[in-house]
Amino acid sequence: MKTIRTGRKQIWQLASTTSVLVGAIMACGQTSAEQTNSAPSVSSESTELVNWIEMGAGGSLQTGDKAQARQQTGLPSNAFGGVTGFHYEEAVDKKGLFSADGRGIFDNHDYDFRLSLSHPDYGYIKTGFRQYREYYDGTGGLATGYPYVTLKQNDLYIDRGSAFLETALTLPDK
Repeated sequence: MKTIRTGRKQIWQLASTTSVLVGAIMACGQTSAEQTNSAPSVSSESTELVNWIEMGAGGSLQTGDKAQARQQTGLPSNAFGGVTGFHYEEAVDKKGLFSADGRGIFDNHDYDFRLSLSHPDYGYIKTGFRQYREYYDGTGGLATGYPYVTLKQNDLYIDRGSAFLETALTLPDK
């Protein structure tokens, strides 16, 4: 198994790309509010949030067998953070609905993005991708005192991912 290291330049490129994407989503929400020329009304009875974004950061302090700690917790040994979740939806053609959901945790390589467009008279289309990192201990997690072979690089990981596309045609009279 080969260990792939990501440089800081690639991380900053990914962070800037994601921030542009989030900014575009937020700008679309402002554009739709400006088109209606009315301020959104907030009722004291209903406080349901339709569009939202959550940001977060974290880190882990690890001692001892750091590769084993990463394997057990699934967290890197440095700081990480980003968009822990967002949701955007907008009505399309009076009956239809467009929605986008996702997350992007940098330095943890945890990304998830889904798009959906649905209309009750025509059908729907959904697409998205998911990527996450799994850590492995190259020493096998053996306790100290036992003879074992240490690898030159025992901090192993693999990035796993998947993508999907789902469509349906639901014509009412067919």
